[in-house]
Amino acid sequence: MGKEREVEQCEGWVQGNECMLWTRGLANCIGLGLYFPHLKIGWLIHTPMIEHEALEAMLTTAQTYGTRKQLQAIVTGGSYDPKLQDQTIDQATKKSRSYLGKILKKKLPQKATHIDWGTDDGLTTLYLDLITGTYKIEHTNYAEE
Repeated sequence: MGKEREVEQCEGWVQGNECMLWTRGLANCIGLGLYFPHLKIGWLIHTPMIEHEALEAMLTTAQTYGTRKQLQAIVTGGSYDPKLQDQTIDQATKKSRSYLGKILKKKLPQKATHIDWGTDDGLTTLYLDLITGTYKIEHTNYAEE
C-alpha cells in the first residue's frame, strides 16, 4: 500500500492523489468521497452536515480535473441513534441524507453514485483507494467497539 491520509471530523475537504483517503467514527456524521478513478484523484469529507454551497463548490473544483460524467461518489455514515435525548441531531441527519440522495442523483450519473447509509446506533469507516479507484465501507455497532 502507498500513502495513507486519515480525514478527521470537520477538517473540510481533503484532496488526495494516488493514495488512500479514509475516515472513521462516522456515526451521525456523513462521509462523502468524490473521485475520478481513471485519474487517481479524489476528495473526502467527514462532516455533521453537507451544506449546499460547499457541495456545489466541491463539484465545481472537481470539474477542473474532468467532467461530472467521469466523477464517482460514495456516501456513508449518517446513522440514526434512537437513544439520543436530543432528537434534533437525528432530524439534521435525516435532512442531510435526503438532500444528498436528491442532489447527487441530479448532478451525477445514477451509476456513478453509491449510497450506503450507516446502521442505526452504529459507526462507519470509509476507505477511498485512489490508487485502484475503489472504496470499502465497514459498519460496526457501538456494542462491538
